[in-house]
Amino acid sequence: NKLDEMRLASLDEGYDYILIYGMGEDAYAGSFARRPISRTGFSVPSTGALYRTDDAKAVLVETRTGRVLGAVTAPITDRHITDLSDEVAELIPNL
Repeated sequence: NKLDEMRLASLDEGYDYILIYGMGEDAYAGSFARRPISRTGFSVPSTGALYRTDDAKAVLVETRTGRVLGAVTAPITDRHITDLSDEVAELIPNL
């Protein structure tokens, strides 16, 4: 599971959190990284942005536990340009 590998590598490097994003197929409702949310290895709440479909999706994960702290989605506005970073900037202070 590449998502868990990324999370554990971040933990080994001393990071408390990892932000993972995806676009297109990676941002479908009920999935992330082209797999059902239940197979991501993350501890995920049953509602929220992970269950919405959009052009891009970002997930903030606690590296030690794999718990999803928040997720946001955004549409692509102009050829691969998205407002995802703005959505992430709004997510973090609200945690």
